[in-house]
Amino acid sequence: MILSDRSDLSADYVIVALLERGLPYFRLNSEDLSEADYSVQFSTDSAESAVTVFGRSLELNTVASVWFRRQFSPRTAHAVAPAQSRFADGELSALIEGLLPRHASRWIDDPDRVRLAERKLYQLRCANALGIRFPNTIVSSDIGELRAFAEAHSTGVVCKPMFRGLFQSGTELRSAYTRIASPAEFDVLKDTRVFPTLLQQFIPKGRDLRVTVIGRSAFGVEIETDDGAVDWRLPDATARCRPIPIDSAIESACRSLLEHLGLTCGAFDFALSPEGKWYFLEVNPVGEWAWLDIELDLGSGMFWSITSIKTLDNEPVSATSTSAYPSLQDTWISTTTLLGHHYTFLPVVRPFRCNG
Repeated sequence: MILSDRSDLSADYVIVALLERGLPYFRLNSEDLSEADYSVQFSTDSAESAVTVFGRSLELNTVASVWFRRQFSPRTAHAVAPAQSRFADGELSALIEGLLPRHASRWIDDPDRVRLAERKLYQLRCANALGIRFPNTIVSSDIGELRAFAEAHSTGVVCKPMFRGLFQSGTELRSAYTRIASPAEFDVLKDTRVFPTLLQQFIPKGRDLRVTVIGRSAFGVEIETDDGAVDWRLPDATARCRPIPIDSAIESACRSLLEHLGLTCGAFDFALSPEGKWYFLEVNPVGEWAWLDIELDLGSGMFWSITSIKTLDNEPVSATSTSAYPSLQDTWISTTTLLGHHYTFLPVVRPFRCNG
């Protein structure tokens, strides 16, 4: 069972592997929740539940593994009056969460653990407890404190969101990226009580490291920007990516933090300082990885790793150990028609193409 939304490239990509292997799957998207048919019956003797979406049905007590790819954001049908929509959305959320097959033998990953792990401040608390190096950080609604923090760091500070950074503006989905914040900015707001703001010590760097851990497998990608972009995810950033071996200390830190968070998978971001020190920035429990597997030709290693976990065959996979598997880079495009919809790459999902 795959829980996601219609724009999820990584879920689409894994479904190709499931089709290649002839394995059954059932995908439930947030956008489809208000259009699905549900049947739930409880008695002292039994409990039966099923969900049907666009003619495809699933008996929930038959689910063996669940991939929780995206947080659910149910929205009821337009027929519901605006004044009642919040209540209806809440009822739909309660229904879905109550139906989730918690009995499944494999979750990637548990929704409650994912929700907690997505909180950046909680990540930093866990990293601190584990002795993992990260930049100095402050969250405050006091302008004086924020300015003093910015002035105390000669290399500068960055401002970044504490949660996902995504927001809806009309019909357009936008993203708040990490940016440099100067002390002078706070003078404009000196007589204003601001919303709690996160500032973090800026680590001057020429390279970033993305480490994607999937079960017992781990993949390292080095990212360099020519224009010195603070956030390589910016839509106009020029970045070069290449696969690299992962330093054993970094991989150990990633695995320790995942274990602490109770997770199987995570996409970690690190920054390399001019002195050669790696700093942990954040981990995304449901991070995007399919674009790296496709563009860097990693031998479909990430692809087969997640599929192996879902089918309870969790052997470590690397880009050099997948020769026995069919190459998915070529079959990806020809197989998309089997998935039933057209693929659109949104800037907030996949903001740039790696060069070189």
